[in-house]
Amino acid sequence: MVNKKGKLKKRCKNDEDIRKDILDAALIVAARGAWELASPLEIADLCDLSVAEIRQVFPTKQDIMHAIVVEMDEAVLAGHRVDDGVSRRDRLFDVLMDRFDAMNDARDAHKSFIKSYGWNTCDKKNDLKLYFSSLEKYARVSGVETGGLFGPVHVLALSTVYAWVLSVWMRDESADLSRTMSALDRALGRLEWIKEFIEDKFSRS
Repeated sequence: MVNKKGKLKKRCKNDEDIRKDILDAALIVAARGAWELASPLEIADLCDLSVAEIRQVFPTKQDIMHAIVVEMDEAVLAGHRVDDGVSRRDRLFDVLMDRFDAMNDARDAHKSFIKSYGWNTCDKKNDLKLYFSSLEKYARVSGVETGGLFGPVHVLALSTVYAWVLSVWMRDESADLSRTMSALDRALGRLEWIKEFIEDKFSRS
């Protein structure tokens, strides 16, 4: 919780409290401006810790951002109920929209994170690894094959169309994310076509 001075209120903190305060403070800082230019000192000041104390939990600022994304994905997937009575495409649509809704809860912060992706060569490698790992989890829970011969191709194709939908979400100011929903529906239609085309070509070779 934030007090009148804009800082997270002090309380007797255990390790989990400290971790949560750091992540909450990082969301506030990221929402204020460019994440790649944000200082760890801003985060430390908000949660009443030293930079050294923060680095004991998260050695780098990128580690903080990755922890936020991973925890968001875990919450979305844990709260998602798979409907076996609908198609894999509809399941994928539902769970990805759940992810967009979750990002919308801290919209400015997540937009700042996305714009900072690949800020330097080292970050780019780790950011891409996180991106593909996230989408693989969403594909798997929707029943899309992520292993075997075609699994990596499915994830790569999903990552391509998702990137386009992500760019739409970043400009979508509607209350119900209607533009994002429409873009995701169209993107999954293209994904379905790509999947069928690749598998058909391979089966004939």
